Amino acid sequence: MVHIMSKKAFLLWRSCTLFSRVSQKFMDSGNQTPDRVKEIQPTVATGSAPGEVNTPVLQIGEVVAERYKVIELLGHGGMGSVYKVEQIFLKQLFALKTLSGQNFPDVAIRRFQKEAQAAMKLNHTNLVRAHDFGILPSHHPFYIMDLIEGENLSEYAKRIGTVPLDEILRIFIPVCFALAYAHSEGIVHRDIKPGNIMLEKSGGPNEPYIPKVVDFGIAKLTDSEGGDSVNLTRTGEIFGTPLYMSPEQCLGTKIDHRTDIYSLGCVLFEVLTGAPPFHGESALNLMLKHQSEQPSSLKEGSMGRDFPEALESIVAKTLEKDPDRRYQNLLELAEDLAVLQRANWAPSASSTLARTVPQIVKPAFAKAEPRSWKITAVVGFLCLIVGALGGHFLTKPTEKVEVKVVEKSYIPPLPVEQDRDLLAGGQYLQKLVGKGPTAVRQFKFPETFSIGELTYLDKFGNFRQGVPARGFVEIPLLSEIRLKVRQDNLRKHPDLLKAFGDYDVNCLHLEKSKAAVTHNLDLELDAALAYCSRWKAFNNLNIFDTSISDIGLGCVKECPNLVSLELINTKCTAAGVRQLKCFPNLATIGISGIKGGKSLIPDLIKSKIINSFGVGDLDITDEDVRRISQAKSLVVLVLRQNMRVTDKSIEYLKQLPKLNTLFVDSTSVSPKSMEALASLKNLEVLTVNGDLWTQDDLRRLQAMKPQLKRLEASARSREKKEKDDN
Repeated sequence: MVHIMSKKAFLLWRSCTLFSRVSQKFMDSGNQTPDRVKEIQPTVATGSAPGEVNTPVLQIGEVVAERYKVIELLGHGGMGSVYKVEQIFLKQLFALKTLSGQNFPDVAIRRFQKEAQAAMKLNHTNLVRAHDFGILPSHHPFYIMDLIEGENLSEYAKRIGTVPLDEILRIFIPVCFALAYAHSEGIVHRDIKPGNIMLEKSGGPNEPYIPKVVDFGIAKLTDSEGGDSVNLTRTGEIFGTPLYMSPEQCLGTKIDHRTDIYSLGCVLFEVLTGAPPFHGESALNLMLKHQSEQPSSLKEGSMGRDFPEALESIVAKTLEKDPDRRYQNLLELAEDLAVLQRANWAPSASSTLARTVPQIVKPAFAKAEPRSWKITAVVGFLCLIVGALGGHFLTKPTEKVEVKVVEKSYIPPLPVEQDRDLLAGGQYLQKLVGKGPTAVRQFKFPETFSIGELTYLDKFGNFRQGVPARGFVEIPLLSEIRLKVRQDNLRKHPDLLKAFGDYDVNCLHLEKSKAAVTHNLDLELDAALAYCSRWKAFNNLNIFDTSISDIGLGCVKECPNLVSLELINTKCTAAGVRQLKCFPNLATIGISGIKGGKSLIPDLIKSKIINSFGVGDLDITDEDVRRISQAKSLVVLVLRQNMRVTDKSIEYLKQLPKLNTLFVDSTSVSPKSMEALASLKNLEVLTVNGDLWTQDDLRRLQAMKPQLKRLEASARSREKKEKDDN
């Protein structure tokens, strides 16, 4: 035991010695700011130690790399300086960051270059974007990044005093998502502090800023790409700010992304209470406290203020000494904060719409038992069932019906400066015109691009499908609204769903974009679903061919009125579905290609209201179909892409008296089951495997069962057959 403590003491002594030599910085009041702070700041550079001189290496008017003209020095400190520059060809303002001083060791220059590489690798709404990188003639490295107008969190908290809890949550949840994204790219910030969280003045009137994490100046590439990456971050090199450094960071031992979780917990503690969790007379004293002392509660730290018990637990978990006992990723923290946000949320008392619309719309979705939406689901959504359940399962071209391809209403996103206020803090629903059943909702969507496509019944009772959500749109109050959004649109505008009110959207349909997307941006899509969690009329979620994961499902798990769910070729798993509050009481369920999806069948068939069931590409067998046939209320059944489903399954389906629509294409159901299929009393729509069924077979079945309104072989099979015939 003595030996272990001695080793710790030695590590702390060595860490603080290295820290003072390399960083030479410490904050007297818990916050670091540049020697000179302007209203416009791209980053917050650390302050200089007493007596240290940092000489700016660029002069006003100087042109860097033949394209960046220096306008002014914004701030400097430690080893960095920040300038406001103009790209002389684009006439656009940027921030330029460079090392200042002389005789830098090679390790410092290499680390700065790694910082630039790290920053340029990141592309997230809540992270500062880097655009260019180079070396000055004086051998000082530099990089170009976005110029941020606003103030940092430290300055903001000092200016307004106590920051309201709902505002703190609006800041920290996006920060969690931003850092989680950086971690997914293998990058650890290692210097999270209030001064490195900027509040950009780009929001709307209800949310006047966008939080952005800045200064990956000591970022570590955890997935080393070779070369000197490992050497730059070896044990014994200490970087960070003592007030916010994790215990393992103070020791100079190996760190990972969980050090940022601890640091963010320190920042959260400070913003909530007005002071960081630990104080000390010196850097060494502070670092010892991070190692050995337990932080006070929020109530103790704030001198007696009361906080929600859940928030106390959240902050305490972020500040655990042992990384294994903290949150293991920032998405978990974001989820807990989002739950707290929902519990803390209340409609604005000044919003007439918030008071009026629910009184008319809410009753259709309010009661849990008996389910008042049951009639709505059958009458309303069964009208759309082929379109809803069949985005993947049911939309195959037929031989009998001519399908006209409607011109796509999707408009690629354009620059959205004029719509930024609306996306950041506005409301799409502008006003309610008229009273009673003839009332009309007037929506104002962005002018410069369509956020998606709307489907609804207009005031004349006409079915409107694929209407661009752009500019002004009028929709009757009593009409359900279905919104279809493409994946790339949601990534470009992660706040796209934010401006919808609690009772605006009934069905959300997310689908694959034509443009290629990368795996590393999955977090954007998952995070976007958080806005759906407060939608009270939200009852239908369809996700097709996107990278939504269980994390995204977790954002909507508390939605009480969700009765229809489709997950087709996503990253979701059976475990993600089980976390939904509505599971297994669903009226419509469609799952295809999700891990463990087959295990959901025993629970799903217990739903007393289930009428549509789709299980594609899940290796379904005849025995599974036997279990499914116990759900006597089934109207629609999709079994396609399950070759172990044979003619025997059709015998089991005779137990379904209400079965109206059946898809068994890409299965082993053959013409041998013709009589069994003809005996299904209410069957009107049938699609079979074109590799097994000929046109003569289809004509024979049609004659045996003339009430079939739609009978076809799968499109892929027809194409194969035509090719074989030729």
